[in-house]
Amino acid sequence: MSLLLKAQQDNCLYGLWHIEESAETLASMLPHAIDCPLKAAGRRQEFYAVRALLCQLGFDPRRLAHHPSGRPFLEDSDWHLSLSHCREYAAVVLSRERRHIGVDVEAVSERIRKVERKFLQPGESRSIDALAADPADRLRLLTACWTGKEALYKALCDEVNGYLQDLSITPPASGAEFPATGRYGDKTFSLTYHSLPRHLLCLCLGED
Repeated sequence: MSLLLKAQQDNCLYGLWHIEESAETLASMLPHAIDCPLKAAGRRQEFYAVRALLCQLGFDPRRLAHHPSGRPFLEDSDWHLSLSHCREYAAVVLSRERRHIGVDVEAVSERIRKVERKFLQPGESRSIDALAADPADRLRLLTACWTGKEALYKALCDEVNGYLQDLSITPPASGAEFPATGRYGDKTFSLTYHSLPRHLLCLCLGED
């Protein structure tokens, strides 16, 4: 079993799964058989890892469904949720009290440099340049900004009509992990990060 994180904070329940098992092994951990429509091995692993994680958090994975927009929800439940998965990790955040919640996990990869102009505002780019101690640190900050905006986009619950570049990230004046705050219009969101081997995990909470 690869449950790395199970925690409660700020009226939310968090979970993180390190995907080490095969899709078949993950499927066997579920209390009920669930068919996966995906063919690629990696995508099947992610599909079952999310559902295995939901089981560990005390939820029936058969309730997991998606709105036409792709946003996930639990059928016949008053719990709100957000989820994310990549090749190595699956993450979930759930809350009854908070509707505007988001989670994202991303690899710290050189690929992010190729698309930074598509998701950074000019002020954010200047802040990153000022904060970065070296190229590796700048890459980490870029990934933090991307991950934060992805989590923020999810937390907006289909209320955003635009792109990641329309969301703003404000770095702290000093000290704390970058970034710390996200904004869209008059809405403000807090961003919390967990550093993982070669990855960053971001949890986004709105002021519900």
